[in-house]
Amino acid sequence: MIASVEHGFCFLHIPKCGGSSVYDQLGGIDTFGGSFRGSTDKVPGGVQQKAHLPLADIREHFPDVFEQIRPLEKIALIRDPESRFLSAFSQRAREVHGLNMDEMSDTAIRDDYYTIVAHLTERPRLPAYPFRHFIRQVEFTHIDGERVVEHLVPIERLPDLLDYLSERIGVPLERAFHSNKTVAFRHRALKGPLLRVKDRVKKHAPLGVYNRLKEAGLRVFTNQGVAPRARTILEEAGFPAFVAQHYAADQELRALAQTHNTLKVASHAH
Repeated sequence: MIASVEHGFCFLHIPKCGGSSVYDQLGGIDTFGGSFRGSTDKVPGGVQQKAHLPLADIREHFPDVFEQIRPLEKIALIRDPESRFLSAFSQRAREVHGLNMDEMSDTAIRDDYYTIVAHLTERPRLPAYPFRHFIRQVEFTHIDGERVVEHLVPIERLPDLLDYLSERIGVPLERAFHSNKTVAFRHRALKGPLLRVKDRVKKHAPLGVYNRLKEAGLRVFTNQGVAPRARTILEEAGFPAFVAQHYAADQELRALAQTHNTLKVASHAH
């Protein structure tokens, strides 16, 4: 979550919904000074990531913060549940196993899928930290069954959202900026050196320059999205049926986001 009381809005950062592309550009206006980065042990059930903390948990465990964001206009990016699940699986593979999905064996992919399903079945509302990217999207948009987020923006309309926020804060944001994409390196030996170069450029170059260089590098050295082999294994293991059941409310949320365009962007015509 990142909020600006001055500009009257709060961005709910749903994991694996393109939110980093917004979050990474708004740090300078955050009312809370970045305090909702990092982790917290205030939530029962173990450490949680503050950036991806659902609204009900903010209300319960950070009541002062909740009272500040309660009257603000709330915005969230929404994603198709299947593609989001695959992206979450890919990020978990990198963080927990230190591998891209295309580097995992068939058995490892299948076993980790069953581990994820078992955990989400046991803890459906707020999974443990290693499974945090699988939290349902409705946990960030609803409280007590009622939707409290005014702007539900499909991830495909991310550039429009960045235009909208640019107008709100009076600072141009990079509408072509895409952070944290799911990719597979074509030559695994280059993975380490390329990531080190990326981090160095990100640290020292202006955001626009960094983004253009990164996008060029992704086109040359990676294939974007989940590797076809990995997706086939997950499909055989039953992931579409699990997603349809576990994320049924998210699918309804996605449909609502696609049909309700509440963003009004005056200064850009595309």
